[in-house]
Amino acid sequence: MIYNFIPMETEDYNAGYEARNKFLCIADHAAEVVNYQIGLSANEDDYEKSVYLLLSIGVGYRAVGNYSRALDWKLRGLKYADEHLEPHHRLVATANIIVATEYSEHEKNDLAYAHYQSVLRLLDEIFGMEHIDEARVYNGLANVHHSKGELNQALEWLQKALSIYEKTVEADHPNFAATYQYMASIYRDKGKYLEALRLNSLVLSIRTKHHGDNHPTVADALNNIASTHRDMGRYDESIAGYEQSLAIYEDVFGALHPKTAVGKNNIAGVYLAKGDFNSAIQIYFDALGVTVDAWGENHINTALLYGNIAGVYHRVADYDEALKWLGKALEIKRVSLDEGHPSMAMTYSNIANVYRGQGDYHKALAFHHDCRVIRENALGTEHPETATTYSNIGAIHHTLKDFNAAMEWYEKTKNVREGLLGMNHSDTATTYNNIAAVHYERGEYDIALDWNFKALDIRKENLGADHMVTASSYNNIAAIYQRQGDFSNSLEWHTRALGICENVYGTEHPETAKMYHNLGANYHHMGDYDKGFDLFCRSLIAMSNSGLADHPNVEIFGKSLGACFEKSSVGDRDFAEWFRERVEAYPVWGTEPYTEVTVNG
Repeated sequence: MIYNFIPMETEDYNAGYEARNKFLCIADHAAEVVNYQIGLSANEDDYEKSVYLLLSIGVGYRAVGNYSRALDWKLRGLKYADEHLEPHHRLVATANIIVATEYSEHEKNDLAYAHYQSVLRLLDEIFGMEHIDEARVYNGLANVHHSKGELNQALEWLQKALSIYEKTVEADHPNFAATYQYMASIYRDKGKYLEALRLNSLVLSIRTKHHGDNHPTVADALNNIASTHRDMGRYDESIAGYEQSLAIYEDVFGALHPKTAVGKNNIAGVYLAKGDFNSAIQIYFDALGVTVDAWGENHINTALLYGNIAGVYHRVADYDEALKWLGKALEIKRVSLDEGHPSMAMTYSNIANVYRGQGDYHKALAFHHDCRVIRENALGTEHPETATTYSNIGAIHHTLKDFNAAMEWYEKTKNVREGLLGMNHSDTATTYNNIAAVHYERGEYDIALDWNFKALDIRKENLGADHMVTASSYNNIAAIYQRQGDFSNSLEWHTRALGICENVYGTEHPETAKMYHNLGANYHHMGDYDKGFDLFCRSLIAMSNSGLADHPNVEIFGKSLGACFEKSSVGDRDFAEWFRERVEAYPVWGTEPYTEVTVNG
């Protein structure tokens, strides 16, 4: 029977994966088989089998990455259930849940919400209030609110689910773990990382008790804990957690399973955040090899790896290579997804950021607006991802020195983030940072300082005083003091920023190189040209040793080195002479150095 080839949702990952491979063999004949089966239906038992078959084909298409056909088949299953089964039949509720989940995956949140509400009405009529199945629907409703960026409403539904579980199952029942996991992801998005860690630790404890130490759901819990450590900038703890999770995936599934690819992808992401680009690209390509073997070259999961690989090339300023990989990802998404799917918006945003790195600001702006249209239509104007797009558009106008337009977009961002995330969220702090940068460019230094200190207070509270994002606030405050001629204050803040960079990234990272340059600029303006010269040399050596000798920042750092070259009496003169010969083609040798403020999305 065809049922044996359908990869239904199950915690038995291997069985689901094997069924998915079988489904690939019969997918082209699915319609013919289903129509034949439905034609034979004559009683309720046959009708149930037909509904199950239609829904299962939809699940199969989702498993192989054809999401539009997945939705079509699931809707057919629901329609058939409505037409041939009693209104209170369990499969009617099941079909509504499956369709709601699919709509949620497509970010069609209003439709998902409507189907979940239909299920609640059915369950109330069948079982009465506070049945355990209602708790599972509450989790789904919470997911819809989460997708819409309505984090507090999502938590309210999850609390209702917990209250049902507290009355119906033991305190360490696996159902609690699922709801705790949802709650943890919301607290991560709220920037409440310690609460997210606490909840994920509860998930880990429950799953370890029920499944043992070497179960995939335990690996999933470890993975979520590692992700929270990554968000907090605890990169070593994050890598350790991801590696522990990966070891379970490899032991249970083998080295060539999709879950193993996911584990490798996560580890690569941390190395990218650390600036270890060689490790990141190597591990991403390992993950890509597994993903292509498992899903094929045209699966949406393959497209996600292409996008991540592009991210590494973007970071090392190999913009043509980054655009090549993003183009490959975009081709797959255009086949698998609707043009208005939020995942398309993400790719457009990444392409825009590459063009921004190339200095092609008008192309960058066009792609950011393409992203904006999709997110406004799919997610609404009051959504965190839409706010990020507004911020990115503002940053382009900022770079183009159109400060009025930049401020307009930053204000839109601020209104959304304050309304959804609150005034003490890290993303809100980023907006305050960007508003400060506009005032800085306008020469309104006291106003800029006020906004920067607001951002700093939030970042220190949420991320800690030694996080790299906090270091960017130190840098921006130093830049303002430098422009005001308060070099002693500027020196103090620059030194703090550099200390964090060296501690987090080491001495041969592009962010550390930038801090060497900025501190060197401070000494230069204090008249201490020897220290300035030495730090400019260190900034260039760091860029070279990190494999970024052709990065655009090298030109900026080189011009600053030139400004100190004749005034300094010590330092690596041979290196400076070599570098001067290397950059004779630069339009300016010896531009007066200043600290550049950091503008974020």
